[in-house]
Amino acid sequence: MRSALIAELRYYIQMPQPKLTDDILAAALEGFEAQKTRIETKIAEIRGLLGGTAVSSDTAKPKRKVSASARRRMARAQKLRWKKVKQTAETAKPKRHMSAAARKRIATAQKKRWAALKKTAGQPTKAGRKKAATTEQSVSTSA
Repeated sequence: MRSALIAELRYYIQMPQPKLTDDILAAALEGFEAQKTRIETKIAEIRGLLGGTAVSSDTAKPKRKVSASARRRMARAQKLRWKKVKQTAETAKPKRHMSAAARKRIATAQKKRWAALKKTAGQPTKAGRKKAATTEQSVSTSA
């Protein structure tokens, strides 16, 4: 086993090493850069699918630092904007109220409609009267 390993090492030691010329190094560099751009685009696609931004970290802008006083001014301005919105919403349209007399008129009208509906529900309609008449005739003729 040891002799096989030594024979393999001698083979590699005796192998001539290729000379790295500028052309070979330039081609290798171009190949690796192409691989790098392909990998970066794949990473950006995956980040986009995950809900992150598709912008690579190299081109991303650094986060802006805001001082405490500027944050207070922004908060005060936002509160004022919301205050304006709420004031216009309150004064937009007053809620309408119905008087007791109006409610009473509506209730009596509804009772009147229901009474009329119940009254007509007991009577057969025109189509119902025709059916009743034809069934009575067929019963009397068969008897």
